[in-house]
Amino acid sequence: MPIFSNPNSKLVKIAKTIAQEQFGEIVPAIGLAGMTNAAEFIKAKNPFPLISFGPRGFGEPQ
Repeated sequence: MPIFSNPNSKLVKIAKTIAQEQFGEIVPAIGLAGMTNAAEFIKAKNPFPLISFGPRGFGEPQ
């Protein structure tokens, strides 16, 4: 089941800020096809924003 999040949500902005502080570089928000256990959260009665973070390099050309 795919998960969707607004790339401009407060959660994504906070995550990007913290990641930049920790890694010293801009961390892009990207969408990828794949599986994640986070899909279980979309079944909640009250929707909330989700992100799946890491690992570094995932989805980048090798």
